[in-house]
Amino acid sequence: RQHLQRQRSHSAGEVADDSRHAGPPIIPRPSSTFGTISRNHNQDQMPVAYNDKIVAFLRQPNIFEILQERQPDLIRNHSLREKVQFIRSEGTSGLGRLSSDADLVMLLSLFEDEIMSYV
Repeated sequence: RQHLQRQRSHSAGEVADDSRHAGPPIIPRPSSTFGTISRNHNQDQMPVAYNDKIVAFLRQPNIFEILQERQPDLIRNHSLREKVQFIRSEGTSGLGRLSSDADLVMLLSLFEDEIMSYV
């Protein structure tokens, strides 16, 4: 009976001189961190960040027709067309440089749902 009580105190970590409990508790690794190599490989092919989605959306071959459906004035706005083309060629860095452009932000806001669902 005394032996059983001693085992319980060991398993509960109540024995101070036990070397098995000397260090900090070991926390198991979350299962979400397993298999990151294969997940990162898939992420290279699918845009995840919002800016990546914007760039992918704008790189569609028929993007100017798509944009003109909701913004008919785009055909005459050469400056805005050049900004879209700049983002298409420069990617997220180009988008970052133009992120404070009001006309571009307003144009992109018209397509927020499409951008978010675009893969």
